[in-house]
Amino acid sequence: MLRGLLVGFDPSLAQHALTTLMLASSATLIVLLLGFSAVAALRFLKRPFVAASVRVAGIGYAIPG
Repeated sequence: MLRGLLVGFDPSLAQHALTTLMLASSATLIVLLLGFSAVAALRFLKRPFVAASVRVAGIGYAIPG
């Protein structure tokens, strides 16, 4: 007798959840790589254009809130 969480469970839900998790993980990795690249460029290049680009990218955190 199966009762509880397995009653009416659709097996494709696990596949969809895994797809969502992989998509979110990929997006997180891309954003982290872009962020670390921006910080490295700001630190090593020290050009006004790089500083302005990083500042504009940081506005994305301030505007929604």
